[in-house]
Amino acid sequence: MIRPSRIGDVRRSGKSSLLKLYREALLSDGVAPESVLSLNFESLELAGIDSAESLNDAVAAHPFLAGRRYIFLDEVQLVPAWQRAVNSLRLDATVRDQYIDAVLNTIVTQGLGVTDIGFLLENVVYFELRRRYQKVSIGKYGAEEIDFVCFSPTDGLAYYQVTASMLDAATAARELRPLQGLRDSYPKTILTLDQVLVPDITGIRQVNLLDWLSQAECA
Repeated sequence: MIRPSRIGDVRRSGKSSLLKLYREALLSDGVAPESVLSLNFESLELAGIDSAESLNDAVAAHPFLAGRRYIFLDEVQLVPAWQRAVNSLRLDATVRDQYIDAVLNTIVTQGLGVTDIGFLLENVVYFELRRRYQKVSIGKYGAEEIDFVCFSPTDGLAYYQVTASMLDAATAARELRPLQGLRDSYPKTILTLDQVLVPDITGIRQVNLLDWLSQAECA
């Protein structure tokens, strides 16, 4: 599903710095530092976290304030069976978000399902859109949801849908429907992990996610 030759590009493209930027944005918006836990598993100080259980214990031991908790897991693919801990944390209603920077190759080969991949990829896309655009929000067209509606003072609006694959006809129809309903001429893009991309459909581009991440500007 993913081209190994692009994995190095993802690791060098500043995804960890996006996690840092978003942590800073949370704090500047008034989130208390005690409500944010950040773990970078490249640090030897965290070498003892070597299982799903020890990762869960490390999170549980953090002195969070009451209320919402924000958890950043950087290079989490270095922890064996990390998926079990992440999925367990997602069951906790007090966990607002988990921001995960993992090599996509590892995510796929270690067995996450399509739902989990979508959960991780949408977070990565959101971080990158926050970097590229002044405003990022979720959109609606009738009853249909548009994953991201973005605005920049120079380029105006841009619309993005994110899906693991467009190869299934039903999935493709679902992702295209809200974008096809829009009557303006602003850019409309579907980001996917597919290597074989369908041609543009009525002005809607399909772009490989890894290629898009390697671009530096709004696109």
